[in-house]
Amino acid sequence: MFEGYCSTTLKERLFAHVMRQSGDFHDNKELDGLNGGLDLHFLIKMIIDMISTAIDLTLAAGYLTAILGPHTTVIIFVILALYTFISQKLFLAELYIQNSAVLNEFRIRSAAINLWRTVAYNNGIQFEIERYLSTVREALKIQTKKAYRSNVESLQMGLISSGAKALAQYCMVYQIIQGRASPSDFIIFISYWDKVNNSFTWLFRTIKHVPNSFSRIKWLTIALRHTPAVPHRPNAKRLEKCDGQIEFENVSFGFGDAKLILDDVSFSVKPGEFVAIVGRTGAGKSTIFNLLTLLYPPRNGSVYIDNHNIHDSAVDDVRKYIAIVPQSPELFPGSIMYNLKYANNQASDGDVRKICEMVGLDKEITESMGGYDAQVGQRGEKLSGGQRQRMALAKASLKSAPIVLLDEPFSSLDADTSKKIRDHNLWHRATCLMITHKLSEVKGASRIIVLDNGKIVENDSHERLMNKRGRYYELWLAQSDEIPRARDCLG
Repeated sequence: MFEGYCSTTLKERLFAHVMRQSGDFHDNKELDGLNGGLDLHFLIKMIIDMISTAIDLTLAAGYLTAILGPHTTVIIFVILALYTFISQKLFLAELYIQNSAVLNEFRIRSAAINLWRTVAYNNGIQFEIERYLSTVREALKIQTKKAYRSNVESLQMGLISSGAKALAQYCMVYQIIQGRASPSDFIIFISYWDKVNNSFTWLFRTIKHVPNSFSRIKWLTIALRHTPAVPHRPNAKRLEKCDGQIEFENVSFGFGDAKLILDDVSFSVKPGEFVAIVGRTGAGKSTIFNLLTLLYPPRNGSVYIDNHNIHDSAVDDVRKYIAIVPQSPELFPGSIMYNLKYANNQASDGDVRKICEMVGLDKEITESMGGYDAQVGQRGEKLSGGQRQRMALAKASLKSAPIVLLDEPFSSLDADTSKKIRDHNLWHRATCLMITHKLSEVKGASRIIVLDNGKIVENDSHERLMNKRGRYYELWLAQSDEIPRARDCLG
């Protein structure tokens, strides 16, 4: 019961700690083993058993010392030192080869299964099978070496144990001859010595099994030591309400020493305003969304919502007032209804169906997708890209947030479907920021912010930007020429 309670408590706190980390932590691809790190039962059991073993050894050593004198304690500690030395040598040798084999096999297997469609599209199934079999065979070789080394070390431990026992028995017989101990003490001595030896043997075997779970403990240590770049402070200012005003003031952002992604960016958005953000790939558009949703902190400058610096506000409060449609929506394993209600579990089934009708999804769900209780599969792989995107649009609308962030919200939809959804004006009362490469979708925006190399180069309405004949005008012309060129290619 006690170890179960400790394991449960630690897992709860570790999971909460991981989920409250910032984007820099979750973007670290080296943390593939983190899920395994949440399995703490082995660690808790080992610690508790080692404490009880240490108590047993102390009591047994104390009793033997009282009977045989301090030289027995010296023998015991010499044995302990030899056991520790051999165990450590075995541990370090196994740790290196075990970690590399386990992690390599885990990564290859996970990548192939999670990216199965990509593998299939590129005719790589046989390649992945052969690659995985290669890692499994390599792991088998490592297991064989491990078994051989373990047998050699066990033989060494047995020789040490037998020699130590013979030496201790000799000391005991000598004590009886000298009249300092009785034959009955010899019987008790054998019993206690076996207890000491069993404790040493258990300790040795426990240490041998540590490498099997050491990689999990490693990720656990990394997670617990990591401090969130955007902390969840319990005493942060509460954002009681939100009208939807947004302001970026001299904001710069970049990863480490790399070139700045955003460089001294300043703009403001009024409540209820629809503003588009356009620019070439890599201009820094999505980074604006990442900073606004507190996935990362800015390197310089401040971001405000309703004149409140969001980095002084509670993270949950800020995100509560923002709905987002990501460029590549991901879904949880579960039903369609569960995923649609994820951002607002108070929404009724009727509200969900009404929104799904607006995005042209209700009929598909009921007639061809198996209904709202149908399972979406791992990351929504049973659904098409257009279906996942419309589910993301519906989910964002159900949240009824005063701020809506749209990142390429119609990229997987045809022109007619996109127009029908826009005509429904799902967020007519909300402040909307939309990132898109389809400039035909931004003509209705009150303002268009043009980013280039992390800087705002233009910020005005579509008509005025076209009249200025600047960067936006160049992008518009380049995109307008794509259709005739495509027709020429098709003949």
